[in-house]
Amino acid sequence: MVKTVRRQWSIYLFIIGMLSLVPGLAGFTYVPSVHAASVKVSRHHQNADNVYWPQSQALPRFATPQHLDVVDLQPATGDMRLMMSTLQGIVNRQRPSIYLVEHARDEGPYTWLNEAHLAYQVHKDPWEVVKKYAQATKGVIIYDPNLLDTINVATTEAGIANGIVASPTLAQKLTAAPYNLPVLDDLRGKFNNALDAYNWEFQNLWPKTTHRMLVGISPTTSETITSSDNGGASYGGIPYGCLRDYAVANRAFVFWLTADENVDSDQVSLFNQILSSVQPGTPYLGWFDKERPGVRLASRHGVYVLAADWFSNLTVWSGVRASSQPIKTIAAPALRNKVYVTFVVSDGDNLQYSEHYMRTLWDDPSRGKVPLNWSINPLLIDAAPFLLNHYQTTAGNDDLLVSAPSGAGYFYPSLWPQDNLSTYLQQSNSYLRRMGTNIVYAIDKNAELPEYVAQAYAQTNLQGMFLNTTDYHSTLTTASGNLPISTQLHASTDTGIVQAIHQQAAQWDRQSPLFITVSLIAWKTTPADAVYVAQHLNSHYKVVRGDQFFQLIHEANAAPVSAGRLSPRRAK
Repeated sequence: MVKTVRRQWSIYLFIIGMLSLVPGLAGFTYVPSVHAASVKVSRHHQNADNVYWPQSQALPRFATPQHLDVVDLQPATGDMRLMMSTLQGIVNRQRPSIYLVEHARDEGPYTWLNEAHLAYQVHKDPWEVVKKYAQATKGVIIYDPNLLDTINVATTEAGIANGIVASPTLAQKLTAAPYNLPVLDDLRGKFNNALDAYNWEFQNLWPKTTHRMLVGISPTTSETITSSDNGGASYGGIPYGCLRDYAVANRAFVFWLTADENVDSDQVSLFNQILSSVQPGTPYLGWFDKERPGVRLASRHGVYVLAADWFSNLTVWSGVRASSQPIKTIAAPALRNKVYVTFVVSDGDNLQYSEHYMRTLWDDPSRGKVPLNWSINPLLIDAAPFLLNHYQTTAGNDDLLVSAPSGAGYFYPSLWPQDNLSTYLQQSNSYLRRMGTNIVYAIDKNAELPEYVAQAYAQTNLQGMFLNTTDYHSTLTTASGNLPISTQLHASTDTGIVQAIHQQAAQWDRQSPLFITVSLIAWKTTPADAVYVAQHLNSHYKVVRGDQFFQLIHEANAAPVSAGRLSPRRAK
C-alpha cells in the first residue's frame, strides 16, 4: 500500500511540476500539507495555503501582503480579540490581509506599518472585517467560558477545520444573518478540567497538526472579568489573540501545561509526551507559567523556545520581505593594560520584545553614546525580516547585534540531548551567519559549560560567547582551546553596576588586560544607564563593543583574530 501511494504521489507531483512551468502558475506548486501524516517531497516547498516552509527553514514564511484591513481592537472585548485573531489566521494563510491592533504597544500602533510602507485601511468596527472575510471560514468553534483552557483546544481545532473561535455570545451573532456560519464544534461541558481537555486534544487532534512547531499560550491574560456567558459569574482571565493567528495559519498544536512538578505532576507528564513527539530542533513558540522549569523541560527534549505569546500579526510580518544587512565589524583600539568592559542588553531571544519594547530602547536618545551589544533572535530572518532589517540599518557605530540565548532559539545547552547538540548548533549557526554575527549570548543553569557543550559551540567557529549562568560575576575562560567565554556580571541599577565593576576590578594586577562583561537587563535598564556607568569609570577602564572585546581577547592571547581562534593557553 505504501508503494502504491508513493507511486501515485510521484505521478501527481510530476504533473504539478510540469504545470508550474506554465506562465502564471509558477510559485503555486503544491507540497504535502503541514500535517504530520504526509509524504515528504524535498523539491517543493510552497503548500496549498501559499505558505513557504522547506525543511531547511526554521519557521514558515507567508505571502507578501498587498493591502491590509487593519482592525483597531484596543477597546474591544477579549473574546472579540480572540475571534478576530483566529479569523486572521485562516485568511492570512493565502495572503496576509488582516492586521490587528490588539493592545497598547510600546512602539505605537502604526509605527511598523508606516515604516514598512504597507497599504492599509483602518476599521474601528471589527464586524466590517468579519463580514468581508467570514465566508473564508467553514464555521464556528465555541469555547467553554467555565473552562477557559478550551480556548486552546478550540484554537487547534480552528486551524484544522478552518473555523473561528467564539464565545457563546459571539457565536449567536455569527450563526445568524448575515453570516449564517454553522457550528463546527461546541466545547461547553465537554471536559471536566484542563488536563482532561488537553489529553483529549492530544489524543484526537495531534495527528492532524503540524509537528514542526509547538505553541504554548495561556488561554487568557491574568485579569478577572464578569461575563454573561456563565450566568454573570466572575472568573479569572481575559481571552486574547496574540500569536493565535500564527498558530491557526500553521495548524499548530496549542496548549498550556505547567512544567513544574511541584504544581501538577500529571500536567508535566503530558507535557513530556508532547515534547517527545517532535524531533530535536523543533521550536516551541509562546511561553510558560514558570520560565526555568519550562526551558529545562523543553531543552531536555531538544526543543528550543521562542518567547512570542505577545507577538502581534506574525502572519503579516512573516510575509513582509526585507534582506538581512549585517552590521560591519569595527577595529579594536590598541591593546593596553586596561579593564575592558562591554555591555550586553538582555532578552533578545524574545520575539515580541523585538517587536515592542526593544524599539523603545532603540529609540532612546542615549543610544549611540556608549557601545552596546544588543541581543536579538536570528530567526527574525524568517519570522519578521523587516524588523531585523530596521535594527541592522539604523544601527550606529556603537551598536552591535549579537545572537540571543542560546543561538537561534532559547535553551539550556547543558540539557540539550548530547547526541544532537552539534547537529543543531550547526543549523543554528547558519542563521547567525546570515544575520551577520559570530558572537552568541547563551544562558545555562550550570556555573560553567560542560566540556562537550563548549566543544560543540567551538566547532561553529564563534568569535566568542557571552554566558549567563548561576554565577553573577564576570570571568573569562578559553573553551576547547579556541573559544573565549565571558560570563556576565549582574546588577539591577546603574549605581549597582558601577559598584560591581569596581569590586570585580579590585584584584586587578595591572600587568595584563582584564575583561568584564556586564549584563543590562532590558526591563530594568536603558541606554541612559549604560552612559551613566561609562561616565563613572576612570581612565583605567575602556568600554568597547563585543566584536572589539573579543578581538582584544584574541590579541591578548597572541592568536590571529581573523581566524577566530585562541591559543591553547587559558585566557587571563
